[in-house]
Amino acid sequence: MERVLTGVTLPRRWPSLLGALEGLLAAVRGGTPAPPAGGIDSADYLLGLSGLAFYTCVDLVVSSEGPTAYNFHQLLPLWERLRVWFRYTGAAPGEPQMAALRDQAREQIRQSLDRGWPAIAYDLGGLAEYGLVVGLEGDRLLALRPAGPPEPVAVSLADLPPADHPWSKLEVITAVAAEPDFDPVAAEEAAVRFAVDHGWAPPSRDGWYYFGLRAYQAWRTALGMPRHAPGTAQGMAYCAEYLWHVRQGAARFCRYLAQNRGWEAAGRAADAYAEAAEHLAAVRAILPFAGPAVPGPSGTTAGSEATGDAGAAGGAGAEALARAEAATSQAEEAVARAEAALADPEKRRAAADALYRAQQAEERALAALEEVLRGLRW
Repeated sequence: MERVLTGVTLPRRWPSLLGALEGLLAAVRGGTPAPPAGGIDSADYLLGLSGLAFYTCVDLVVSSEGPTAYNFHQLLPLWERLRVWFRYTGAAPGEPQMAALRDQAREQIRQSLDRGWPAIAYDLGGLAEYGLVVGLEGDRLLALRPAGPPEPVAVSLADLPPADHPWSKLEVITAVAAEPDFDPVAAEEAAVRFAVDHGWAPPSRDGWYYFGLRAYQAWRTALGMPRHAPGTAQGMAYCAEYLWHVRQGAARFCRYLAQNRGWEAAGRAADAYAEAAEHLAAVRAILPFAGPAVPGPSGTTAGSEATGDAGAAGGAGAEALARAEAATSQAEEAVARAEAALADPEKRRAAADALYRAQQAEERALAALEEVLRGLRW
């Protein structure tokens, strides 16, 4: 079988799962859910409706794995409020049935492409983020990834995750059915309920993952330790970058609810989430994230026209190489700064203090959203 979808776009978002969900919904429904009253960017609206604006997770060592350790058993029912139904296949490295699950994921991707819809997948080509599978050619997948070149890259079916790095896992999400309309009020109320439930969620049963407010406590505990494993500084930097982005979106989503649903308490939640984002910005300044070397524009399967000018192409290639070298240099500097900060007790305390203030702000946000829910019962 050979099939390549055209006109599919992967927006570059924080988090990468948001961009993948946007791209999938655009293919399935012709666009992402539009806020009925306006006044909010469609990406922020989807960030809120999907629950990703409120999702918080760190692992015990605060590595780069934590923020993308999504509980899809909780998230997918929330996404289905958008009147799109999903199928999920996932497995961690070492899963006894990994071979069978990998075959299942491959067939799931084939079925999605037959419908004319891309598939969300994690860790395509060893990149520990979410992208879109847009084609299948022989024994190769064609995928849009949230970093690197904007055009599809080839990934061998044999290399379908898990890949050879610590945070790899097999995850494939496809849409199986959709309806043209959804109830925005019901979806918005469900997002608020998710925010409150997730905010007070207990740790995972094995004690490895910490969610909601407990994630801040676990992170502060990790900062109090005098020694850290290699790579911990960039793990913490990634967590700070991730949460800083999504909490700004949470503030904008709650502001929209206050202005357009008349939920006054949602306005207080918006203020609290905005304050949390400010404190996370302080952590981000102490522990800078290196980021991808060449983030590039949004990926797309739409073809680009060749200029036919070899000189211009060569000039563009030289400019791209220069940008890549500059980005690599900046990334190396960020890594060095983060590692130095993690080795400095004073800076660790400053980061822990900022996280405590962010946690307090989010406690106020959750209290305000609980007030919204109490009002909805009457």
